[in-house]
Amino acid sequence: MPSSTSLAADSMVCENTNLLSKKIRVYPETKLAAKWRTWLSASRWCYNQAIAILKDEKIGKYDLRKKVMDSAPNWVSEQPYNPRQMAVFQAFEAHKAAKKVKGTAKFRIRWK
Repeated sequence: MPSSTSLAADSMVCENTNLLSKKIRVYPETKLAAKWRTWLSASRWCYNQAIAILKDEKIGKYDLRKKVMDSAPNWVSEQPYNPRQMAVFQAFEAHKAAKKVKGTAKFRIRWK
């Protein structure tokens, strides 16, 4: 059984159609790559701050976002809002899932 099915264009008959995906490697210009790195760094900072706050206190998702965004340094505040917000929300969900599975949430860095 294929993992996904879809309708072919201009067809009302449901057929099993294999969907293919293709990886495309992107080689951005130097300035764009530097900008992406700062965005990733800002998101990582927000994620780590959210985890640190969640270790110390019980707080809601939106209050956590407000607390992290208000305490952000200038270099983080200059980056786009949405990726930073999503990093905080992902940290909240990861913390919640870890507590549900283990009862306590422990986060540690694993070097490759």
